[in-house]
Amino acid sequence: MHEPRSYPAAVVAVLLLLTPLIYVGSYCLLVDTNTVCLYGNPDLRYRTSPELCAKIFWPVEQVDRRVRPDAWEDPLIKLIISSIEPESWDRCRGFSSEPNEH
Repeated sequence: MHEPRSYPAAVVAVLLLLTPLIYVGSYCLLVDTNTVCLYGNPDLRYRTSPELCAKIFWPVEQVDRRVRPDAWEDPLIKLIISSIEPESWDRCRGFSSEPNEH
């Protein structure tokens, strides 16, 4: 007759495989990259508990920012930058492309 088997190793393996999937899936559900960050507070990019989510999801957010940098650009900043003419960028920084004549 067959002896009853215990499956602790299989249960542990399944839990170890599901944990990263649940973590990344939760991040994907809670992050909102379309939010405009006011007052320089990037923690507001989460749909709920922004301070807690910012701490919990910091590692995966760093990967996400590298993989999808365009999604993380602030739409308000994009609008402001797109409205500035490229020739005026140097003047905004205090530099001039023209040589100084003293």
